[in-house]
Amino acid sequence: MKKNMLKVIFFFLIVAVRSFSIIDDEINEIFQIESSKNKELILEQEVRAETFDPVLVRDTYSKRLIDYLYQQLFKIDENGNVENCLLEKSEWKDKTKLYCILKDDIYFYNGDKITAYDVKASIEDFIERSFMNMSYDSIKKVKVINDREFYIILKYPDVTLERALTNPIISIIKRVDGKILGSGIYYVAEEKNKAFLLKKNKYYKEEKYDFESVEVRGELNSYQRILNSMKAHKYITYDLYKEDIEKAKEIGAITDRIKIEQGNIFDIYSLLFGNNYEYSLDEKKAIESIIDRDIETVYPEKMFLKIKGLNENKFKLSKLKKEYSLEKSREIIKKNNLDKRKIEIMCLNTIHSREMANKVIRELEKEGLQVELKIYDLNKFMHKLRSKDYDIAVYNITISSKYLGASLEKILIGDLASEELHDSIGPFISLMKQSKSQDEAFLALDKILSLIYSGRYFIPIEHKETYILGEGEVIQRVKK
Repeated sequence: MKKNMLKVIFFFLIVAVRSFSIIDDEINEIFQIESSKNKELILEQEVRAETFDPVLVRDTYSKRLIDYLYQQLFKIDENGNVENCLLEKSEWKDKTKLYCILKDDIYFYNGDKITAYDVKASIEDFIERSFMNMSYDSIKKVKVINDREFYIILKYPDVTLERALTNPIISIIKRVDGKILGSGIYYVAEEKNKAFLLKKNKYYKEEKYDFESVEVRGELNSYQRILNSMKAHKYITYDLYKEDIEKAKEIGAITDRIKIEQGNIFDIYSLLFGNNYEYSLDEKKAIESIIDRDIETVYPEKMFLKIKGLNENKFKLSKLKKEYSLEKSREIIKKNNLDKRKIEIMCLNTIHSREMANKVIRELEKEGLQVELKIYDLNKFMHKLRSKDYDIAVYNITISSKYLGASLEKILIGDLASEELHDSIGPFISLMKQSKSQDEAFLALDKILSLIYSGRYFIPIEHKETYILGEGEVIQRVKK
């Protein structure tokens, strides 16, 4: 009897020990998961990035992704000033010759040291193949002296060059066996259907980033992104509007943990015209005169106020203009039989794009026009936009207050998809780059966009400032 009792006690002791061991393992696993969560960051933006090849970038969302992957010769500090990044020293020898020395201890993520030959290959490949190379046409060549020293030689003086060389699209990279090597905080470990998984670059030494991995996602639905911010552990979402922030406050998403910050991206909601119907300039102006809008300038005025160091008193931005009265617009519409054909307006399947498209449709229908709305997912919409296979599009043209020159080129190539317009504007870009000051250069950009607007290649209907929402301790450190 005693032996049986001892066996029972021994059995229960074993079970207890094993149970405590299992519980201990489960607790350890929970702590490991929590610790892992602390080292993972989720970034969501409205649209999935198209590419992480800087030479192929022509959209805001891809540019935001590559900002985490690569470094440039220069960078913009928190006060908006340009300073050296990969460079130890830079000095203008004359107005067309910039002398540069690379830092000694800089490496690509595979451990290869960055040399002046990599700089030459990166810049010259970009100038030859990029969609967005017009902003860099002042560069004649890169002349290598040795592994660390080189000259950037220009065709003509360019006051915007150093700031332009901070843009992630002209990063210093190395191509090996089909892979793109960078020297930024992270590298692309995996490309998923709607996301890119980034892993930490162990050779990166600049800023302190605690996150071992980052998942960069695309999510069209702004409301879903707000909900994600409430349940995700380390989370940042870009591309929210003021009304999204108000909604976030309503549902309790803004807490002591979750903060809001203004972004550098502004959207110009616009009408764009495709190739499915050839609208005359008069017809475009008639359509514009029908649509009610509150904005008065082509570029958002608030955007220029965010650019540090600019003289606000010098800025008189180009104005939008309704050429015709309602009576004159109706006359043109009737004369050209626009009221007899069905106008197709396409938009992206987002809350804001649908709302904007429906607003435009209501105002056109009020004047007797027949309008049909076509709503597309991202891939189909962008394919139609780039191939100009549409009648009229309602689209949010994105521009960055940090990179106005590149934003203008993105509008020409990525949004308006007009190489002809791109080439015709080229000489004006060259003149802008020879401005005597940043003030003059930015004013010239406004005039160039105004010139494009004068041909009604696009019709601005609303400006939107964007916001970033996420965990307070993280939001200060992410790329804007």
